[in-house]
Amino acid sequence: SRAIYLANILGVDMAVLQTLDYSKNVGGRHPIAAYEFLGPNVAGKDMILIDDMISSGDTILKIASLLKDRGPAEFTFAHFGLFTDNLKKFDEAHAAGVFDKLLTTNMVYQSEELLAKPYYISCDMS
Repeated sequence: SRAIYLANILGVDMAVLQTLDYSKNVGGRHPIAAYEFLGPNVAGKDMILIDDMISSGDTILKIASLLKDRGPAEFTFAHFGLFTDNLKKFDEAHAAGVFDKLLTTNMVYQSEELLAKPYYISCDMS
């Protein structure tokens, strides 16, 4: 619903990239049923990936990898960036061209290591 709202406010196209299985609850979360791209041609377009939270980063990086073959210039955004598994996989994904920029809010602690990343932008919510 946040992605739909933001797309409407910005007047841009929107796509759905993952489908959750709401019939199951695993560790307090609904598992991903499938990674599906339902949307317009994104070749040559800038993209904003919206996720409510980056914990380990596995989901957002998998989606960014799947989209890379469609030819967009990408920007990745999440409200809360927890980065629970460290930043190595983000460094590797950025070096491989999977994403261009990573933006999260400063609503949670941001390490000096994260703030020093050339691809990272902190969005001040004060």
